[in-house]
Amino acid sequence: MITRKDAVQTSRDAGDSVDTSKMEEIVFNAIVKFPQNTGCTPVELALITGIPHYRISPRLKGLERKELIYYQGDTRKGTTNRQLRVIRINRRKTQRLV
Repeated sequence: MITRKDAVQTSRDAGDSVDTSKMEEIVFNAIVKFPQNTGCTPVELALITGIPHYRISPRLKGLERKELIYYQGDTRKGTTNRQLRVIRINRRKTQRLV
């Protein structure tokens, strides 16, 4: 796992204990279930996967880096009335995966 250069050993150990590939797969498969025209928010992903949103956010960054998801720029209100970015599957990159 990639960690910050200044990370303490306990943080490195915790990072190594997380199976990021499996978590990314779970998050990706959850995003696929949402209609492409509406997309989903991190809070919606947390609700359907049971994974806390603070664990979902790093997985989204990885999926975005791999160009499997994208943000079109639209937002919608979450449960706390905060505006949240809407996530969509990059169908061009994932046609073989979906």
